[in-house]
Amino acid sequence: MATLYLCGAGNSEGVRLALRVNEARPAWDRIVLLDDDPAKRGLRLLGVEVVGPFSALADADPAVDGVVNLVARTTAGRRRAGEVIGAYGVPWVGLVAPGVDTLGATLASDVLVYPGAVLGPEIDVGAGSVVFMGAVVGHESRVGAGCVVAANAVLNARVELGEGVYVGANATVLPEIVVGAGATVGAGSSVVDRVAPGVTVVGVPARELGVAAGGRTASDGPPRGPAMTPREVEAVLATAWAEVLEAPAPAPDTPVFEAGADSLAALRVAERATRETGLAVSVVDLFRYATIRELARHLAGAPAAVAAPAAAPAAETSPGASGGGDAALVDAVTHAFRDALGQPGLGPDSHFFDRGGDPEAAREVCRTLQRATGEPLCFMQVARYPTARELARHLEAAAGQPPTCPAQGVMNRLIHRHEWHRG
Repeated sequence: MATLYLCGAGNSEGVRLALRVNEARPAWDRIVLLDDDPAKRGLRLLGVEVVGPFSALADADPAVDGVVNLVARTTAGRRRAGEVIGAYGVPWVGLVAPGVDTLGATLASDVLVYPGAVLGPEIDVGAGSVVFMGAVVGHESRVGAGCVVAANAVLNARVELGEGVYVGANATVLPEIVVGAGATVGAGSSVVDRVAPGVTVVGVPARELGVAAGGRTASDGPPRGPAMTPREVEAVLATAWAEVLEAPAPAPDTPVFEAGADSLAALRVAERATRETGLAVSVVDLFRYATIRELARHLAGAPAAVAAPAAAPAAETSPGASGGGDAALVDAVTHAFRDALGQPGLGPDSHFFDRGGDPEAAREVCRTLQRATGEPLCFMQVARYPTARELARHLEAAAGQPPTCPAQGVMNRLIHRHEWHRG
C-alpha cells in the first residue's frame, strides 16, 4: 500500500492540494499527516488524519511511499523541517495543482505549486520551493532552492531569487531584480532595486527594515540639527496615525492595535515617522512600544515608561526551569512560540520579537494557545508579554477572567485584515 506522508498539520491548503493531485493522477492508496505537536495527534484536516510525529517516517517504505514538506511559514523553518524529514530517506514528492500550465517551465521534483499560480515559460524553480495560490513567476525567472512565493505575489520577468528567499503575500518584484539568498520581502511590498542577501525589505518602494530613507539606521545616532523631544515625536506619531487611519489618532496611552490599527497601517506609520523624524522607525518598534507615548519616549531616547524588551538569554533554558509560572503552562507557551517561529531550541525567556517574531507569528501563537487552554487570548498580549514565561504568568493570573484587552471583535478584525501573511 503506497502512502503519502504530509509533514506539517498547519496547512489545510496543502492537504487539499495533495488530495486534488491524487484525484487527478492516482498514485497513493493512503494519505496521512505527520506533526511533532502532540496536541494535534488525531486531528483531521479535510478527512486526513494526523497519525504521529515526523519520526513515524521510520516506518515508511522508501520503495513505494513518498513525503511532502508542508511547512512554509518561514523559509528557515521549512529548511529545518526538511532536514529532519530528509534524514529518514523517504523520497520527496512534488505537487502541482491540476490546471496549472507548466509548459516550458523547469520544476524540481519536490516543488509545490498551488491552484491559481501562473508559471511563465523558461522559468526554473529550485528544489523544495513553494509557489502559493495566485502567485506569478514571470518568464525566464529563476527561483532558488527552498524559496516561498506567497499568495498573490508577483515575480516579473527575469527575476532571480537566491536560495531560501521568502516573498510575502501581494508583494511585487519588478523585472530583472535580483533578491539575495535568505532575504525576506514583506507582504504588499514593491521591490524596485536589488535586495542584499539575508535582509528584510518592506514598503512601497521596498527598503531594508530598520534603515531610514537616507540609508541611516537608528544606531547611527540622532539626525543632524536639534534632537526632537518626546512630545515632538509624539505629535509626529499622532499625526501619522490620524492620516493613516483616517480617524482621530489613538489617545497617547492607548495601545494603537486596540484602537483598530493593523500591521499594514503600522507599516505606513513607520514609513511616515521615519521621514518626519529622520530616525529608523520599524514595524517591530510599533509592536514593542504599543502606545504613541511609549514609542515617542523610545525614539527620543527618554527613559522608558515601561520596561524595555528583554534581550534573548545567552543560553537557552528549559521551559520548566525556575523563574515563575506554572511549569506545564510555561511549557505549552514555549512550544507555541517555537512552532510559530520555527525554532525548536527557543527557551522560555527568549524575547519573541528579538528572535524574529512578527505579527503573523504572534497571531499563530494566539490561535495555538486558545485551542490549548480554551481561554480567549488578545493579539496584543503577545506584544505585552513577549517571553513565554511572562505570557504564561499572565495567562495563569487571568484564567477564567474576562479578557483584559478589547473585545474579541478587535482581535478578529486584526486577524481578517492582517496583511503580513507568512504563507
